[in-house]
Amino acid sequence: MLPSSPVLVTGATGWIGRRLVERLLDSGERPCAIGRTDALGELPSGLQGGVVIHLAGLAHRRADASAPGAHAFSNGREPVRVGRLAAGQGVKRFVFVSTAAVMPASHRHPWRESDPPCPSDEYARAKLDAERGLAELA
Repeated sequence: MLPSSPVLVTGATGWIGRRLVERLLDSGERPCAIGRTDALGELPSGLQGGVVIHLAGLAHRRADASAPGAHAFSNGREPVRVGRLAAGQGVKRFVFVSTAAVMPASHRHPWRESDPPCPSDEYARAKLDAERGLAELA
């Protein structure tokens, strides 16, 4: 991480997000933490040259994920939208947390970047869509 650069953590109230924010605070960072209930129409100002760590989305087995298209929006399109906002603000690094579920379950471990993905459900397909959309922004 860049010393004294602004850090935004989306999904900061989730299982990974809470722990990440704790670690950042312990290391002397002062992250801006956005949780699940916070509306993210725009990114907070002052992120130029900073880092966005995008954890927000629907967990694989959440009850509210059963609505048709819920994963496609929250885990597919929304990360790309947030990535575009970050790029527009001059954010230096955008970290997206995906899932191993985009890869075949029976495949060898560890996977290689050249291994073909094989998402098995809507959650994994949405995460893969986000990976591809964000790669186009890079």
